[in-house]
Amino acid sequence: MKKNLITVTLLFCFGICATAQSELSIGPKLGVNTWKVEGNKLTQEGRYYRANYGAFINFEPWEFLSLQAEGLITKRDFDFKVENVLYQIETTFLDIPLMAKLRLPLGETLRPYLYGGYSYNFVVKQKGRINGVGDNDFIVEDNDFYKTSGNPILGFGVDFDTENFLIFLDGRYNIKNSEFSNSSAEVTISGTMISAGIGYKLAK
Repeated sequence: MKKNLITVTLLFCFGICATAQSELSIGPKLGVNTWKVEGNKLTQEGRYYRANYGAFINFEPWEFLSLQAEGLITKRDFDFKVENVLYQIETTFLDIPLMAKLRLPLGETLRPYLYGGYSYNFVVKQKGRINGVGDNDFIVEDNDFYKTSGNPILGFGVDFDTENFLIFLDGRYNIKNSEFSNSSAEVTISGTMISAGIGYKLAK
């Protein structure tokens, strides 16, 4: 019974998408990240800024709803201090956010929206120094650190929907974007991002 229900639901969703006036857009994206480092037992915290870049794909089954996936290269460097020990971490992530955008069609091209989703974050490269010593690849096992690999995201923005292009500007909040910890400290990174993108409509 459960399998039949799932099958009927999937067929219904595919049927709705097939009959909808769907559009598919793909293109580059560029943004600026800001994040804050917080944690227990920290004697030094900070706020940092870096650019990120990547690409997105947007599927729009209806004017009021679109689904968007992104692939972003994001560098998050940060310092933190536990007692008298200074940790300097340089990390490059591949972020893959998946989100749903609820849009309000205004006129021919303007589409303000709210969105939510989840970002999967993968470490591409990581280096670390302790008290200014060392500049080699940061080995998680040797330093007893680990990270979480994802976070919820919330945001708002506006789409400019033309005949051949989708242009957007948005801002988002990353809830607990990454976490690192060892036996003496827990470090949480959270922050915001402002970004813009332009996509060419492959299907319309």
